[in-house]
Amino acid sequence: MKKEDLVEINFNPWNSNSPNAIIQDFFDTLQEGIRPFHSSLSRLLASYSKKLVKLNDNKTTQAILTSINTLFGDDSLNKLYDEINISLNKIDNKIIVYIDDLDRLDKDEIVEVIRLIRNTANFHNTYFIVSYDRAYVVNALKMHSSYSEYQYLEKIFQIEVTLPY
Repeated sequence: MKKEDLVEINFNPWNSNSPNAIIQDFFDTLQEGIRPFHSSLSRLLASYSKKLVKLNDNKTTQAILTSINTLFGDDSLNKLYDEINISLNKIDNKIIVYIDDLDRLDKDEIVEVIRLIRNTANFHNTYFIVSYDRAYVVNALKMHSSYSEYQYLEKIFQIEVTLPY
């Protein structure tokens, strides 16, 4: 890969103080990295991150937000997602997000980072390189998924490279 075709973003979720802060910190970091290439994308990313945080609050909040958005026409998560993808397509660079030390987080934070990857990994030209101790992450996922934790990880990470001990 040519360096000029890349937007490299280092995200350290370990610096965040809560699962919801992880989402906000990620999008703040993403906005910072993308701003030189597309300044108006920041507004879309900020709206998207706020919706993700609200949707994670609780079931009652989700139902109320859905009703309000239906009545008053607030941008849906899907519409924002589509607008972000259109803007990312205009940048026409590969966005590489590095996340290291996933295994330094507690189980709720690990789940939040994986949800975050799930909700953003399909953004146009966006790729994640994540390092973690697989056994530690699998153990953290045991309580949070109706799938087997191994199948759940396979849905999130398409390519997994095991490094020698």
